[in-house]
Amino acid sequence: MSRRISAFLIGVLLLCTAALPCAAAQPASSVQQSVIHTEYGDIVVTTTLTVYDSAARASTKSADKIRTVTYQGQTVATVTLSATFGYDGKSAWVEEASASHDTSGGWSYGREVIDTDGSTAALSARLTHRDRPYIPVDISMSCTPSGKIS
Repeated sequence: MSRRISAFLIGVLLLCTAALPCAAAQPASSVQQSVIHTEYGDIVVTTTLTVYDSAARASTKSADKIRTVTYQGQTVATVTLSATFGYDGKSAWVEEASASHDTSGGWSYGREVIDTDGSTAALSARLTHRDRPYIPVDISMSCTPSGKIS
């Protein structure tokens, strides 16, 4: 009887320790929110940064910085800047950067420019609506030589 209990407890312990690496591999996220006051009403901008560790190389990290724009209670745009960074303890650099977007409610997206300079990836664009002034969308991410992305 005690052998069965011991075997059961060992099995549970093995399952618990096997689940730990999966939990540690989850991406880290942070969220910030700001409000732009305009004559047409408040525009709420939520920024979410999610950082992913690379399973392939220890000196590479990828990240998504997402701007969600809400106007009059409706999400009118979601813009994502995605970048992969390399770092070696002495310097950091952008390996690649790309963007995606989604708009609704008559808003359109344009004038997108993606720029990389050293360890920084940046996106500049505009959201426009036929009867409202444009909303600038500026997103940037940078990486430190130790691999911290902000």
